[in-house]
Amino acid sequence: MNKKVFLLFLLLTPLIVIVSSTLAFRFGFGPEATKNNGIFFNEFTDITGMGISSTKNYELNFEDGKWVMGIYHSNEGRTLENSRLMKQLNVALNRDINRVKRIIFFEAKPEESFIKNIENDFPRQEIFIDAESGFKDLLLNISEESVISSSYIFIIDPYGRLVMYFPNDLTPKKMLKDLKVLI
Repeated sequence: MNKKVFLLFLLLTPLIVIVSSTLAFRFGFGPEATKNNGIFFNEFTDITGMGISSTKNYELNFEDGKWVMGIYHSNEGRTLENSRLMKQLNVALNRDINRVKRIIFFEAKPEESFIKNIENDFPRQEIFIDAESGFKDLLLNISEESVISSSYIFIIDPYGRLVMYFPNDLTPKKMLKDLKVLI
């Protein structure tokens, strides 16, 4: 009799755990806050097919399965500073360095000299033009205005969906922690 009760206990324990955790999830019980340092965008948004093209005349696509770490250019000083930070974060990702591509988005095509400086100082960083300002308008609608005005670093997943952005006052260590969790 003792063995039957023990076996019944062993069989029912996993079922009780699964049922109770499923019910807790369904009724909204869960952690109160997240551990993310970055800020998630307000809405789920897909940026594929927005007509964003590179300076080399090819469309932005996500067929390579890479995450995008990007900034939207608003002032040259902040853009260069955050480009350096993106390069450092990419190097700090270590073995995951090839899972992320770095992009600067411009509203209009920048001067050739600026493009050459970016290409020389930040190899593997791509430049894309948002000629119709559709991406800029989208960023303004779903986030703070400072994402554009302060050239915040933002993250796009491998399917072309905006995920989160990092305010400029956030330490690189905290940004790297979020990136490692995402990737």
